[in-house]
Amino acid sequence: EVSEEVEKLSELKSAEAVVMGTIAVVGVEYDAQYQEGMTDRLKEMIEARVQAVDKSIVTVHVKDSESDYQKLREKLSNQDVAFEQLQTQVLNLAGNDQDTTVG
Repeated sequence: EVSEEVEKLSELKSAEAVVMGTIAVVGVEYDAQYQEGMTDRLKEMIEARVQAVDKSIVTVHVKDSESDYQKLREKLSNQDVAFEQLQTQVLNLAGNDQDTTVG
């Protein structure tokens, strides 16, 4: 649901999201026409979309590098990974300077 809402932004081609409690990790792929990259304005729009879906989310991690986006997609599609492993892997992937606490 979060992924679908974030994908509605015209700047993005696609989005993948994982929500764990009050934390969301969102991997984004830019639309070919969009050239600006991750701006404060775009981060705020992504956060607003995440909050529109689930107001209990207080921290949003936005990942916009191609490799991070692919890693997130792979983690989500791997059915053999236990939830605890997925949670640990996604939280490790989340750690960077794009983190934003909402509110």
